[in-house]
Amino acid sequence: MAQFNVERRGAVRLAGAPVDVTLDTIGERVGPAMDRIHAQLTQAGIDVQGAGVLRYAAVSRTEPFAVGVAFVVPADAAVPDPLRVTDTPVGMYAVARQYGAYAWIGGLTRELMEWARNQGLDLARSNHHGQDVWECWYESYTEAPVEGPEGLEGPVEIAIKVA
Repeated sequence: MAQFNVERRGAVRLAGAPVDVTLDTIGERVGPAMDRIHAQLTQAGIDVQGAGVLRYAAVSRTEPFAVGVAFVVPADAAVPDPLRVTDTPVGMYAVARQYGAYAWIGGLTRELMEWARNQGLDLARSNHHGQDVWECWYESYTEAPVEGPEGLEGPVEIAIKVA
């Protein structure tokens, strides 16, 4: 069962790269990207934390979109090209935590957004070059996934910045 709450969060330093996906291809494209980025960071001698982070700016049901595939890295890490370093913004976040099948992450995200709306929370969005984008929405994986009855599963945390 999922747990929902609101938390104040500090900045998290991420190193990674964007990956173009669709809702149908996200599962097959993200895993290899995580493996590649993890290898690049460890080859550079960087101690990555956790099993990865996916960061969303905009999601489309019908068109390809980019998802940031990254790992938490120390603040002083010298990240190799072509990887990019970003920091999540400090602030209040609506957060969902659950251990379960990754196939259900979309449902968990919908539940978090509905829970936030029922709590009277406005999720932070802005207009960027004419496109409505999330200020900060990310999925954090703290452990490597294992194979379960419904495919890959493990602990996941979804955090969306509150306006």
